[in-house]
Amino acid sequence: MAFRKRRAWKPRKIDIEWVGELIRLMSNGTWIVPASGAIYQFDHDTKTLTLSHRGNQSAENHSRNVVCFAAHGWKVVPDTLPE
Repeated sequence: MAFRKRRAWKPRKIDIEWVGELIRLMSNGTWIVPASGAIYQFDHDTKTLTLSHRGNQSAENHSRNVVCFAAHGWKVVPDTLPE
């Protein structure tokens, strides 16, 4: 059986727009991701989104957040998660 190499995920326009709206709507506060229970803290002064509780957030979904927030000039901390 041959294994196919997984293509790198690229956000769609709607993914980038959705994150932009989330940034716009959130003050310096907490975002709890319903599907995973992950908790992120927003800091608009430093444009930083910090993961404070992983919940069952997958490394893949977290990396997607890193990509989408970077498109708006934000940094996600940490920028990677172990599998």
